[in-house]
Amino acid sequence: MDETDAGAAGRRGSRGAGAFGHWYAGWRSALRLARRDASKHRGRGALVVLLVGLPVLLISAGLTAFATDDVNPVESLPRVMGQAQAVVSLSDAGVAAQRVLQGPYPMDGGYGTAGPAEREPGVPKRAPWTRERVQRLTGGTVLSTTTTVVRAEVGDRQVHAAALLVDGRQPVTRGMASLTSGRWPRTADEVVVTPEGAAAGLPTSGTITLAARGRPTKVTVVGTGTGWATATAHADLVALPAAEEAWEAPADRPQSFLIARSQPVTWSGVKQLNAHGLLVESRAVFEHPQEAQADPDVPPAESESDIVVAGIVALLVVGILLETVLLAGPAFAVSASRQRRSLALIASNGAPRAQIRRYVLAQAVLLGVFAAVVGAFLGVVAGLLAIRWWAASSHAMNAPGPVDIPVWEVLGVGACASVASLAAAYLPARGASRLDLIGVLRGQGVTARPVPRGLPVIGLVLAGIGGAVLAMNIANDGHEAGIAIGAIVLVAGALMLIPWLLSCVGRLGRRLPLPLRMATRDVGRQRGRGAPAVAAVMVAVTALTVLAIANTSDQAQARRDYQPQAPMGDGLVHGGGPGWPSAVAAVVHRQAPALDVTPVRRVGISQWFDPMSTSPDSHLPTSTTVVRLQKASCAVSPPGARGKSPVVPGYGSVGRCTALGSDRHDRRASIGVVDLRSARDLLHLTDSQVDVLARGGILVAPGREAVHDEHATVLAGTRRVTEYGQAVGSLRDPRVDRIAAATVSTATLDRFGLAGDTGALVTPATAASHHWPTFTDALQLHDPGGPVSSGDEDAITQHLPQNAFLQVERGFQSNLALLYSLLFGVFGTLVLVATLISTALAQAEGRADLGTLAAVGATKRLRRAVAGSQAFVVALVGSLLGLVVGFVPGVALAWPLTVEHMGSYDPATGNTTLADAGAAAPVIDIPWLVLAAVVIGVPVLAALLAAAAIRKSPEVTRRAA
Repeated sequence: MDETDAGAAGRRGSRGAGAFGHWYAGWRSALRLARRDASKHRGRGALVVLLVGLPVLLISAGLTAFATDDVNPVESLPRVMGQAQAVVSLSDAGVAAQRVLQGPYPMDGGYGTAGPAEREPGVPKRAPWTRERVQRLTGGTVLSTTTTVVRAEVGDRQVHAAALLVDGRQPVTRGMASLTSGRWPRTADEVVVTPEGAAAGLPTSGTITLAARGRPTKVTVVGTGTGWATATAHADLVALPAAEEAWEAPADRPQSFLIARSQPVTWSGVKQLNAHGLLVESRAVFEHPQEAQADPDVPPAESESDIVVAGIVALLVVGILLETVLLAGPAFAVSASRQRRSLALIASNGAPRAQIRRYVLAQAVLLGVFAAVVGAFLGVVAGLLAIRWWAASSHAMNAPGPVDIPVWEVLGVGACASVASLAAAYLPARGASRLDLIGVLRGQGVTARPVPRGLPVIGLVLAGIGGAVLAMNIANDGHEAGIAIGAIVLVAGALMLIPWLLSCVGRLGRRLPLPLRMATRDVGRQRGRGAPAVAAVMVAVTALTVLAIANTSDQAQARRDYQPQAPMGDGLVHGGGPGWPSAVAAVVHRQAPALDVTPVRRVGISQWFDPMSTSPDSHLPTSTTVVRLQKASCAVSPPGARGKSPVVPGYGSVGRCTALGSDRHDRRASIGVVDLRSARDLLHLTDSQVDVLARGGILVAPGREAVHDEHATVLAGTRRVTEYGQAVGSLRDPRVDRIAAATVSTATLDRFGLAGDTGALVTPATAASHHWPTFTDALQLHDPGGPVSSGDEDAITQHLPQNAFLQVERGFQSNLALLYSLLFGVFGTLVLVATLISTALAQAEGRADLGTLAAVGATKRLRRAVAGSQAFVVALVGSLLGLVVGFVPGVALAWPLTVEHMGSYDPATGNTTLADAGAAAPVIDIPWLVLAAVVIGVPVLAALLAAAAIRKSPEVTRRAA
């Protein structure tokens, strides 16, 4: 009755309102029948909804989470400037001596300097910027603001606390800080504690002892509230700007000023302030950046990395939607196959082929749109919940922005999913419209159509082009984008080869055992169902292979190039400020008395300095003595004359003759200072090596070409020290010494302090006798019983003084292991799901065949073997093809990932050199065990699961002859 009505509807539409009426009536009837079929076969409909809706959910959740987590400039306005029109910052340390060239968003790195800044009349050169001086330029009301980091004593431990320094009593700061209870600070010794500070352990009442530059300061908590240290990070404390000086706390960012006035700061006003050396974040420019972006002096905002990230995201979305098509395709194919008789009856009542196609496509429209709507809605909700959970779990490290739903992007994903659903149903619909009516109505099976001859040829051509593009990228160290394009073309070509390969598999299975023979025959004949399943497995295994090879190679390179910072299991404490070594040693002896503390001293000067401190120990000297170990092949005879400071030509820039020295900053170029006891007990030097040190000699790493006839030449002289602690300029007052020398292995040197940095060793007595400056670079913590425990590490870290931190060497640790494990799990699950879906659909369609087997005496064991063989063949063919296709782009992607290298920069020479000759060589590491587990293990697992699903005996039905 329904089939007759459907045929009549098609005829009435053709006699009615012309082409549109025919089209409308046909789709109306098809959608009505599709809705009835979906309600009748709910399991198959739910499967399609899941396959289409799950990718939409994942992509929508990711887009929503990313959009909400990303704080764009307009969303950052209340956090960075409250209600002000602009915030003005200094481009350098308090004086803004250089003219600024900036973009609309300068704090995102979009600024530079060009020439000296303009000065107002009557203002001295390099005069500091004050609130009054800024106000003379900008007008309106000007308020100071900045941030700082202090240590707060909480019980017996110390907590890092970020403080926002702003006067919260002013209405213009609303949005930067808000008061929850109590009152705002009125003096520099009062603070407001935020929920993030309370979560870190700060009290919400009473007093807190803060430590900045080692001097404790007591402050009183007068209220609780919220504050923003940056646009994405909460503050722990809010205090007045005067607290910076009262606490002697170093500013965490340049001094800033809030500009509160009625007129906006336009782009022309921004450029006027830039001319005076000031950075400007303007509300008007943030909200309307068009004028700034059109300025020819402003560089484009979109960087190459942004384009690469956008391309990767686009490829990921396309890949997920392609996998959706391939997974949903078998479901539509089986649905059309199960409805062959109904479709044949509709066609016999006069329905044209287009109407038959509409019936199958209508299921895709109905289920695809429903899945897209539900998936998009649930994805948005899941994304918002996920980002809120992430923000709560990471505390103040990454605060998200306000709720931001990318409506157009989510709608686009839903539309693409609907189109993907139609694409998945197109081939089954096209096949259904070409049914053999007589054969179907008589109950005969459908004979597979031969594979078009041109399809494999086109596939081979595309695969060859893709392979050639990948090979060219490998040969020319190409970019990852070119590799992605070549991989896409290669995969497209492989997809076109699948029908031909399945027909070959069907012919090759003639001599296999009965279950495998039936499975290969079924895959070869039912290519409309088998090809999408094999393609889905192939795409998933291809992605997994590319990811596995690229990740394993990248991690192998990182492991190869990893440089330990200390002997394995030992800890290093770095610090700064007067008396920090004794303070740290006291903390270690109190918290972990079993640890041995050894000072790691070096020849040279410490680069730690504090320009705001009144202590003379906190400032750098204007000059220093540098010590250079010369190569034995170089004759050193510096010129000089009595009564004046000679300059050594050729030695001011270190030069080719310097093997290592105190003004070298590349690998294994520093001179360590070790006492004889530590040389024996910690470094385990031989007696002859200890004797060299005891005689005032030096131990040198091999390969430095500095030791000749058991002696080495040392050149020392004076160089100027910059404000950043670097020795520059020519060498003055040079002197040459010839001292005893011997070589020592790099493994022995790596037991001393900073592994990989030390290239030579001397004793404190040797350095003092030659008047070489030394400094304590770090304190080495060694546990005689084994590695420093995590408990000792945490206890020491919580009690370290200001400007000190502990690092324990645990060896190479991959920070991407969890991410890659999740990705491997996802792709492995996709392979398994695609295989099981294809097998389940094949079993549903092949009930008549199973009934025939049961009628002729087939046991349950044989039927299970047939089901397992079908899953095994589909998974094995797809996995092998995916392994072959993914191998080439995997190697191609690993090549540029691992061929890139970091050089060692030496400020004394201005050159960048490789640490060793193999640093530039690419690393290709194939994870054979992982790939074998996927290619072999997943098909076997799928076969076992499919076989286990066979329980009851099939219904035996009459088969037509």
